[in-house]
Amino acid sequence: AIPEMIGPIRVSNFGDTFEVANRQALTSNAYTAISLAPHSDLSTREYIPGLQFLYCMVNEATGGDSILADGFSIAEQLREESTEYYEILSTTPIPWANKDKNTDYQYSVPVLEHDRTGKLTTIRYTYWLRAPMAGSFESINTFYAAFRRFQEMVNDRSNQAVFRLKAGQMMAFDNRRVLHGRTAFDPSSGDRLLRGCYSERDELDSRLRILARQERKEALA
Repeated sequence: AIPEMIGPIRVSNFGDTFEVANRQALTSNAYTAISLAPHSDLSTREYIPGLQFLYCMVNEATGGDSILADGFSIAEQLREESTEYYEILSTTPIPWANKDKNTDYQYSVPVLEHDRTGKLTTIRYTYWLRAPMAGSFESINTFYAAFRRFQEMVNDRSNQAVFRLKAGQMMAFDNRRVLHGRTAFDPSSGDRLLRGCYSERDELDSRLRILARQERKEALA
């Protein structure tokens, strides 16, 4: 498989691979036919996966188009519009939480994460996995104003790429930068099944360095 050609697959609470389909036994919003606004996966984890791969097995249902949005670009738009809102989403820890029969993940971290130099590194935005917040009414209201504005920008179609995956096609993206979602689909009109997995950005960086090393070696041969 292509992900394994890059590096090890990251195992999550969904297993080493997972299938996105409409199911009766629900453990995630992904396993429904409802629309999903662009989001990142596994915001509840201390280290959010860097890469995500989604391979289309079947897509015969009406609806179910894929959506991608550049979270870094949207964050920059927010900063240009309101430095206050950008600062709030960069400094206010959000309690993310998700529990299942055998797992109970919780982690508090801002929506916008930066490294020690101040560079934006991660958009952590799984909007349905936010746990209740504690604080003064004033601080919470200000946070929600900033969060709501960010959400409006994410849901703005001018910030989205909307397309339809066909059987046999795969999309791969940076889960810490690119938000993904889908339009609603009608499960009675046909099947829709995607198979996915996670990996890490440093695995891709490592593989690219190995390939570059091989090219240099061949050029000198």
